[in-house]
Amino acid sequence: MQISLGTAKIGMNYGITSRNKSISNKDLSRVFSFLKKNKIKSLDISPLYGNLFSRIKQFNLKNLKITYKIYVDKKKFSKNKIYDQIASDLSSLNLKKFETILIHNTHEVNKIKLNKTLSTLKQLKKIGLVKNVGVSIYEKKEYKKISSKIKIDVIQVPLNVFDQRLLHNNWLFKESKKRNIEIQVRSIFLQGILLCNIKKFQKNFLIKYPVIKQWNEFCNNLSNSKLINSINFIKNQKYIKKIIIGFEDLNQLKENYKIMKNITKKVDYSNFSNKSLNLIDPRKWDNTKILIHK
Repeated sequence: MQISLGTAKIGMNYGITSRNKSISNKDLSRVFSFLKKNKIKSLDISPLYGNLFSRIKQFNLKNLKITYKIYVDKKKFSKNKIYDQIASDLSSLNLKKFETILIHNTHEVNKIKLNKTLSTLKQLKKIGLVKNVGVSIYEKKEYKKISSKIKIDVIQVPLNVFDQRLLHNNWLFKESKKRNIEIQVRSIFLQGILLCNIKKFQKNFLIKYPVIKQWNEFCNNLSNSKLINSINFIKNQKYIKKIIIGFEDLNQLKENYKIMKNITKKVDYSNFSNKSLNLIDPRKWDNTKILIHK
């Protein structure tokens, strides 16, 4: 299982429990030094992440394996617009190609536009602007919009202790094996909800979702932190190729990395699986009704 650095926090204030606006310039240089020292070679980026590109282009990105998420126009398909955007962003970052391009908003694009876009990305693959193409999804029904005639290389999905939807009936494993697809996972901390101090949640929210209290008690009883258990849950899933690791600051990145290198412990986390989209899908959140304060 490889680490890919989640970069949203570099370009903007990201995460419901986020304490800081963004990573400082000083810490950003240290982050890239840390990546080089520890041979972390993957970045997960998107032009939607605020001023991310202008901040990271000062670093040498040529030896990194970059997953680039492209936002597709929901109303109008334009092959030229897709070509132009990717070419422009490659030039901006001083790169000749991306390792992977994923459609960022698969959930918003209808089946026809989705498959036209994938076909266009496959053409970019043929001319050497990208090595792998695929989709970033929230749920299974989005994946099912992909035509059986189109071979994709990568699928990126949300996966965490509370959101285990795509593990049910071994769906992820079966799709990975059947179509030889690389699985990447994101949102492993559910934007910080899994790590948050229970005292910061609104009482009504805790009453509605008792799994949060159960999770806290479970981690306390094991004498392992919520961070350790959140990462250990992902490491229990052996077919995952890349895990997107987000971070608040350099110290947290170092801690995440250290835990990733620990020996995986076999623990049953299935009792924490929750089906409520109002808890497991950040698009459904009303932030003011979840936390008392950050």
